[in-house]
Amino acid sequence: MKIRTAEIGDLPALTVLWEEFMDFHADLDPSHMRSEGAADRWVAYVAGILGDTSHRVLVAQEGTELSGYTVALIREYPPIFEFGTFGFIQEIAVAAHRRRRGVARALLDAVEAWLRESGVPNAQVRVDVGNEASRSLFRGAGFEPFVETLIKAY
Repeated sequence: MKIRTAEIGDLPALTVLWEEFMDFHADLDPSHMRSEGAADRWVAYVAGILGDTSHRVLVAQEGTELSGYTVALIREYPPIFEFGTFGFIQEIAVAAHRRRRGVARALLDAVEAWLRESGVPNAQVRVDVGNEASRSLFRGAGFEPFVETLIKAY
């Protein structure tokens, strides 16, 4: 397996992975249902951040197949805090038939290396409380609870 920076030509395969990722999360919580045209907007977003030095899109490639990807970015804290920036792992997605084979961990290790090289003091991620595999991945990599997000539906 090779971890590399995503390229514009990867977008069709990445979109398939993203749709699977979104459907998985929609099964956990209906609030994650994709809106009409969401895939096109996601492609435009990713195309716009490729090459942006504050963002990183990495892919896991096995042979000619992309088995997973991650999107991460460097964000700024409000100027009232000592640390100026932090890493934010927006998503890690792995093809269903490639899960539990170390793909997510390899992507996480690679994106953390980029964040450390970028000088950020920490990395943050939001994990759906019902996604035990993801929670296990991040906790196993040393991530700890930080902020609890509560939601109230109307």
